Amino acid sequence: GLFDLVIVDEASHTDQIRAAPVLARGRRALVVGDPRQLRFVSFVADLDVAATLARHGVDGRADVRRVSAYDLAAQAAPVTWLAVHFRCAPHLIGFSAERFYDGRVDLATRHPRVESTDVIEVVPVADAAVTDGVNAAEVAAAVAIVRRLAADGRRDIGVVTPFRAQADALEAALTAAFPVAEIERLGLRVGTVHSFQGSEADVVVCSLAVGDGDSAGRLRFVSDPTLFNVMITRARHGMVVLSSLREPAGLLADYLAYGEEPPKPSIAAADPGGWPGELAAQLRRIGWTVRPDYRSGRWT
Repeated sequence: GLFDLVIVDEASHTDQIRAAPVLARGRRALVVGDPRQLRFVSFVADLDVAATLARHGVDGRADVRRVSAYDLAAQAAPVTWLAVHFRCAPHLIGFSAERFYDGRVDLATRHPRVESTDVIEVVPVADAAVTDGVNAAEVAAAVAIVRRLAADGRRDIGVVTPFRAQADALEAALTAAFPVAEIERLGLRVGTVHSFQGSEADVVVCSLAVGDGDSAGRLRFVSDPTLFNVMITRARHGMVVLSSLREPAGLLADYLAYGEEPPKPSIAAADPGGWPGELAAQLRRIGWTVRPDYRSGRWT
């Protein structure tokens, strides 16, 4: 017990083998993770796992292929739900909050200046085709978008895509288009969704890198709920989505439609009774805007 407390973050993305050395050195542990985000990738064969568990008489909790550090902890201790969201503007997190968290997310970022601000831009990319895993038209569009963001004074820019080949092509194009000093000044980062888990950026450019003629496997990969949830929640203040799909379906169609619709402002509540109502009336008399029962995070 070298440590009184060990904290394991991104525990859903951490396998038991990686977590074991540090957990073995702690008297107590705090395990933090999100089972609705990407899980770890295991290359251990199913047969090897089954044979080892049987040989040592160990139950399924030690299945290192399927049970993450978070899964193991959640079976052993009470789970505390951290429902207050502090990262994204409301428009950026709204889709995930409803689709993946059943409306159980309280937005601490919500206030009158941003609650109805449209910060998702969907950019259709025409004449796109995927060759050797690369959507070249979206690569060119991403470079143009980053140039525009840089000209607008934006910094801390992330470029994300589900596919490794597309990420490599984006990185090559952006490093060719911008000198190293400019890349550092912009805080420009490029990577796959897997590499961006746990990271964030002020503005994210997302290259979906799929087209209407793509294989069902590629479309299923992009539409995986855990991958999709991570992909669309990396931005703090703005997101640009590049899409070559003329006829999207399922999760992709729902999100693109959501992104093209500006968020609706909240409906003003009626004045409360008692002294809060009297205070609201007095404030209006001196010209102030009053929003009774305005929700922000867990508070009104």
